Amino acid sequence: MLVGKTDFQEIHNLLMAEVIALLENLSSYDPRAFTEANEAYLAKLFPEAPAAKTNGNGDGESEVGDDELADE
Repeated sequence: MLVGKTDFQEIHNLLMAEVIALLENLSSYDPRAFTEANEAYLAKLFPEAPAAKTNGNGDGESEVGDDELADE
């Protein structure tokens, strides 16, 4: 874009045009659209883990029954 340019005003105008185009593009940023796209992307990367099975790890129940505890 700037290769071979020597005129300061021409370089300045080209750079300012790029900056203005970038700012106009960013001014139309919609955080809700970003959040929705981000959530969809993350859902593809990290799918929901299957629910824990009954009497499986993490449900707080012991595999030893209450009657077995009374015998000890």
